[in-house]
Amino acid sequence: MIKSVINAKKTFNHFKKAEVKIDSEQMVMSALEVMITTKEFELPVFESGKCIGVVYFKDLVLFLAQGIEDADLFVHKLNYTVESAVLIMMKTKIKEAI
Repeated sequence: MIKSVINAKKTFNHFKKAEVKIDSEQMVMSALEVMITTKEFELPVFESGKCIGVVYFKDLVLFLAQGIEDADLFVHKLNYTVESAVLIMMKTKIKEAI
């Protein structure tokens, strides 16, 4: 079950001073690169200077793995924004399949 969450109506204050963070409009591919480079696998998601959620490495990998048999879809998903990916995961309730 996914743990990532985006909620623009809520402020996640405990992440306010996080050194490594990503923007809600960053692409999934870019977010994964930041996570791997910094070895931070749980990152706060910011929009207009406000923390609106958190995204987890494992959840992004699960998001990409859904429909993996379609290579075009996989490449397309890499270019989703983090916000879009998390909202899709929350809506479809992606479950662990690995």
